[in-house]
Parts: sequence; C-alpha cells; structure tokens
Amino acid sequence: MIKLGDAAARQTAIVFCCVVAFLDGADTQALAIAAPSISQEFAIGPAALGLIFSANLLGATIGAAACGALADRFGARRVLIGCTLAFGIFQFLTSMAFDYSSLTLLRFFAGLGLGGAAPAFLDLAAANARPERRSAQAAIVWAFFPLGGLAGGFINGWLVQDHGWPTMFMAGGVVPIAVAFTIMLLVAEPPRAAKAVDTAPRPSVLRTLASDPKLRRHSLLLACIYFSAFGTLAAVTVWMPSMMAARGFSAMVGGQILSWHALGALLSMASAGILMQRLSLYVLFAGLLLSSIGLVILGAFMGSFALVAGMMVLLGIFLGLAASGGIALAQHLFPVEIRAGGGGLAMACGRAGQMLLPAVIGWLLSLQLTSGTVLAVIASAPLLGSLAAVALARTYRLTPRP
Repeated sequence: MIKLGDAAARQTAIVFCCVVAFLDGADTQALAIAAPSISQEFAIGPAALGLIFSANLLGATIGAAACGALADRFGARRVLIGCTLAFGIFQFLTSMAFDYSSLTLLRFFAGLGLGGAAPAFLDLAAANARPERRSAQAAIVWAFFPLGGLAGGFINGWLVQDHGWPTMFMAGGVVPIAVAFTIMLLVAEPPRAAKAVDTAPRPSVLRTLASDPKLRRHSLLLACIYFSAFGTLAAVTVWMPSMMAARGFSAMVGGQILSWHALGALLSMASAGILMQRLSLYVLFAGLLLSSIGLVILGAFMGSFALVAGMMVLLGIFLGLAASGGIALAQHLFPVEIRAGGGGLAMACGRAGQMLLPAVIGWLLSLQLTSGTVLAVIASAPLLGSLAAVALARTYRLTPRP
C-alpha cells in the first residue's frame, strides 16, 4: 500500500467513501432505467420485475446487517474493499444474464456487496472525521448517493437507449472493480479501528442493545425512520421510469425524471446533519410528512412531464432530508465500538423498506390500479415514519460521542 501523510490519508479515505456512495446511487437508478427493456426482452410483467428489485434489495439488507458487524470486528477498510469488489464483479456479470432466474440471482449477489459497502464507508468516513464534524461528514458523504443518481440517470438512460441494458451493467461493473483496487493501494485503516482490531474484540451490537433499554428503544425508532425514508426513496426511483413508460414516455425521459429527483435529494442531503443540530430532530418529522403529501400530489399529475419533474425535485428534497438526517443521527446514537454494526442494522431496516415497498408497488400495478392510487397507498409509509421521528425527538437529544 502507498503510504500517505496523516492529513492526506484521512482526506483520501473520505474521498473514496464519497466515490463508493456515488456508485451506490448510480446503481439504484440503473435497474430502474433498464426495467422496461428487461421486461420486454424476458417477457415479464410488473410483479416479476418487483421480485427482481426485491432480490437486489434482499441482498443489500443482508449485506448491511452482516457487514456492519464485520466492519466493527475486522475494520471498515477491509470490508469496504471486499464489498466494492464483489459488487463490481456481479454488476458486470448481470450484463450476461440470459433469463429471468439468472438475472434475479445475479442482482441478489450484487446487492450483497453494495449493501455491505454502505455501513463500511460511513464508518470509515466517521473514523476519519473530527468528533464535532462526524454527523456533518456522514451527511456530506451520503450526499454523493443522489449525486450518483443524478449522473446515473442521464448516463444510464443514454446507455440503455443507444447501446442496450447489458452495456450499462458492463460499464457499471468495471468502475467499482477499479475503485476497489485503488482503495487497496491508497486507503489505510484508521488508527482507532486498527488498534481495536489488533488488541481486543469489540462488543457485539446485539448484546449492547439487549443490555441498554434506552438505546434499544431509540434504535427501533431510528430503524422505523430508515425503513420509511429509504423504502419510499426506492419505491419512487424504481418504478417511476416504468410508470412514465406506461404513459408513453421514452427511457430517456424516465432517466431525466430520476435525475431531477436526485437533484432534489442532493440539495438537502449535504445539509441534513447541520439542520438537525440547529433545528432539532423535528427536521426528520417535517421531511417525512411532506414526502407523504408530495406522493399524493405526484400521483394526481402523472400525465405532465413538467409537473412530475417539479414534484420529483421536491420529493428528493424531503426524502433526502429524512434519509440523510437518519444517517447523521446514527453517528451520534451508537457508541464508537458498535457504530458500524448499529448503523448496519439501521441500514438493513432501510434496505428492507427498499425491498418491500417496490414489491408492493409491483403487486398493486399487477392489479391494474392507477399510478395515482398506487402512490397514494405508498404515501402511508413516510407518514408512519414521521410519527416515529416525533417519538424520537421527544426523548433524545443530539450529544456527540467521542
């Protein structure tokens, strides 16, 4: 590994955490943009597409829960390298899928790698930030998720339309593989993590939660916020291109819609940690409640590109505020010894929401319900999340840990 000075090593680690978050966002858009073409090529309907999305996110759920604990035990850098490499390999292999079953299986394994990378890069970024900037740093790193979605919406839409969906997955696999090897060369395990790995085993996140009722209650409320915020984000990004295609819009337009949504999320995610510190956890409540209202309005104007684009920007802002705020909060809530594991469990709940809500939309669309009705049903998820945010805001105060 190439040796860097302390300040340069910390900055380099944070930069590559941002890069992996960017790739995460680009991949979230990829399957959604390819969905209409995949549906036509393999002759599958909305319910079957929903299962492919869910398989991808089931892998991400398992990966987040397992790899967060592994990052606490073996170090975030090692886990991040392994997960990014695995994601790239299976993303590349997705381009070679020959039927519905092979595609579903490959997306599951790609999800394992990408889901496991999130708690690892968030913990690695937190370990390389000053304690007073930890939550803001986590929010900034996660802001690269919608930035990846913003770029991926345009690039992936162009690749699918002009070169076909296999080319998009092939290109999307080569880049993470190159990034994994670069991290191996340039990024070091932070001293705090390296010392813990070498000298003493860390406490189990499950045992810690079992022995601390207050932390357990706060963790459950945080998990509800993750579930509703990330689940709703996935539901919107996964199905909007297909809903637009059903209205006669092209794949390129579907990609542009997702890019507008990602732009809105980008505007709010980087500032979520700072807003929470200044305005309290009720920021999470506002983001989720306004998201619920916005989904109902979006469903009423699906025929107009301009109105849909405008509402997608607003939904990106509201949902991005809730999702990134939850990530920033996790850096405060969990002790450093279980920060990756606790964050991984919360992220697993978010991935479970990303798995469940798109499957629900696929099922509802298979019943021939209108897109407006479907979006009104899904609006109940952020509404419930807003209630969890109120309960958490009443009993928890932001107090940075060392």
